[in-house]
Amino acid sequence: VQGFSALAEAYSQAGEIQAGLTANQQLLRWAPWHEAGHRLQMRLLVAAGQRSAALAHYTLCRLLLADELGVEPEVATSALYEEIRAGAYDKVTR
Repeated sequence: VQGFSALAEAYSQAGEIQAGLTANQQLLRWAPWHEAGHRLQMRLLVAAGQRSAALAHYTLCRLLLADELGVEPEVATSALYEEIRAGAYDKVTR
């Protein structure tokens, strides 16, 4: 889990969005409760021009956390969702 988390983050930092999405999707398959991975997925989707998918991913994250752990998303995750919803990342440059 740590390895895929680091790999996905490194791809993200390097602007390798598709590679980051692939690595992060594997991370989330193994650790669906990994909330930082869900935030990274949302940021990568926005960077890939998939704003709607990023917003939908928040809903998926919320449901997974409720089902798996009985908790709500962290404040940072909900804040990211609100920022994306408000258009804060609409002009992301690669």
